[in-house]
Amino acid sequence: MDKRKFVNKGAFLCYNEITNKFMKIHFVCSGNTFRSRLAEAYFNSKNIPSLEMSSSGIAAGRNLNGPIAWYAMRIIKNNGLVNFMSNYWQQTTKELIEGKNLVIFMKKSHYDFCRDFLIPDQKYLIWNIEDIEGAISPALEKEIENIKKSEEIYSNIKNKVDLLELSIQNQN
Repeated sequence: MDKRKFVNKGAFLCYNEITNKFMKIHFVCSGNTFRSRLAEAYFNSKNIPSLEMSSSGIAAGRNLNGPIAWYAMRIIKNNGLVNFMSNYWQQTTKELIEGKNLVIFMKKSHYDFCRDFLIPDQKYLIWNIEDIEGAISPALEKEIENIKKSEEIYSNIKNKVDLLELSIQNQN
């Protein structure tokens, strides 16, 4: 029987045992140049002393976007998150996942990659936030589409982080 705990929308009450304690949350996506970095930066901007954020990507080691995707940097800069972002991407490893109170996967495929990294009773969420495919496009029309899509994805991440923050605060 799998002892890891999937935390669904209404089941965040499993955090009763860590109420009023320091909590480590880790975000996982593909390259750690967009979604997980946005989630980490946005949550860090909330300056909640009892929470520590980190992020990584399951394919960050073969990263083609450089230190951060241009559309992620655009959102980070436009939303005043530069001081809250990590300066580099990280490859997802078992060591990064261990010791985290909550691991949030942007897609189920990220969970599938990390399934063996999770320890029994480790809590996780799958947010199902899409990625931007073919982010660097020669056609200006495609770039404009990517900007709009990246803003929508950031809005989705922001909403989920805000809901997570409320769930954690309701436990105190």
